[in-house]
Amino acid sequence: MNISETAKEMFIHRNTLIYRIEKIKEILKTDLKNYEELLQIQLALRIYRLLGKSLYHDEFAD
Repeated sequence: MNISETAKEMFIHRNTLIYRIEKIKEILKTDLKNYEELLQIQLALRIYRLLGKSLYHDEFAD
């Protein structure tokens, strides 16, 4: 939740990060400061990644 630290970790300028966060909020029509909404987004992304990895792995399992 720290803009400067997150920007450093992503190797982008902090203003770029702020712009991207605003676009995400606009697209999702959500408030990322709301803990429950943020948790739902995080869970959805983790499930997506898990399903994506298992689907990719199953496809080439033969």
